[in-house]
Amino acid sequence: MNNQTDHSLLLHPAYLDGVFLAVNAIPDVALVVDSPGCVLMKAGRLQGNHDRNADLLNTIRPRIFHSQAEIEALMAGDDGGLRGAIRSACETPGISAVLVTGSATSSLVGRELLPAGLRETAKTPLWEVSSRELYGDWLDGYDLTLQSIAKNMEFGDIRKEKAAVALVGHLMDRNEADGRSDVRELERMLRAVGLDPVSVWGSGRDLEHLKQAVRAETVLSLPFGRKAAKTLAKRTGARLLERNLPLGIEATGRFLQGLAEVTESKAEIEAFLYAERRRVLPMLTHAVESAIEDRRFFLAGAPAILAELVEFTQYFGGTVAGCLCTAAVGPKEEKRLKSLGIPIHERPTEKTTTALFDEARREVGSFICLGDGIIGGIAGELGGIPIEIGYPSFLTHFLRSSPVLGFEGVLNLAERISNAVGQARLMDRTLF
Repeated sequence: MNNQTDHSLLLHPAYLDGVFLAVNAIPDVALVVDSPGCVLMKAGRLQGNHDRNADLLNTIRPRIFHSQAEIEALMAGDDGGLRGAIRSACETPGISAVLVTGSATSSLVGRELLPAGLRETAKTPLWEVSSRELYGDWLDGYDLTLQSIAKNMEFGDIRKEKAAVALVGHLMDRNEADGRSDVRELERMLRAVGLDPVSVWGSGRDLEHLKQAVRAETVLSLPFGRKAAKTLAKRTGARLLERNLPLGIEATGRFLQGLAEVTESKAEIEAFLYAERRRVLPMLTHAVESAIEDRRFFLAGAPAILAELVEFTQYFGGTVAGCLCTAAVGPKEEKRLKSLGIPIHERPTEKTTTALFDEARREVGSFICLGDGIIGGIAGELGGIPIEIGYPSFLTHFLRSSPVLGFEGVLNLAERISNAVGQARLMDRTLF
């Protein structure tokens, strides 16, 4: 779609959203943003809305600080607010490292984020995160935050352990039960094929857990931490192995089969895959026939997730009418989505998304929108059935295990789609 004359709201989370997500997933890290106080309003999308367990804006022990940097002070070179914010972050109990990044305002001025002498005198390690608020998106913010940690963290002695792996680039977008269960599912599958996941970036665990990556013979790179994984592997001397997300039956199979060179046990992997498929597939029959097969879907979210969601939907007989990408689409993701024959809608706005869903409603009536809560909200107003997954999800929260990755994720996604369609039928029996 051509957005050149479209000035409506861009439905992309911003660069700082990704930085906030990464910090939120590491409980003993604080963040200083060189910005006016309005940055706290941006964090409010995450705190208490997307993630009810987030503690970034905790009134007793906050983990986000700002420099109160107004443009006049920035132009005058006054860094007193920045120094004060860094000192406050360093003095916060239980904080093992402080990350410092800029805002669009401070980036325009070109201000130095770590004032002279501060790094040397601080009692808590200070690590700079690249300031790309002007031109980066939320996935850049997430990856570059993890990369800053990989670049600056002190590991001590590097002692590799056989079969130990570090998983870098899992998108831990919240600390609720769904986020934590994705980590458990990843670890379950790796252990089932003889690997020891000694460190998962991110996972809701502290810096000490991330440091255990030094034990890994192999760094498994997932799409949301490619830069971080490459930096970590280079520092520790580990083998780097890039993999896509294990989301859906086919993608999970490829993920595990791609580990054969690490485990040196292809038979063990194939046995696990056979057992899991035999366990999972029979349970899906009703959900697939009643809610996925021959249904029309729109998918919304990060490009790396969309490619796997397309396969998941098509595998069970659904039709994908389009993918709305809430971050920049890289060459690999674009090629893969196009090879699947899916229309790609980059940089969706409120105007273009409304037009897209309105056209779908006129053509086929109801449809399913699987993706983030902002785009799902528009779909719901225009006859669609929204199912929230990914960031942000404002109205869907979890108290019990609810992964989207791995074989357990296949069961959960099918269950959620089936229940959403069933609820929609209950409200309007003319649907489908």
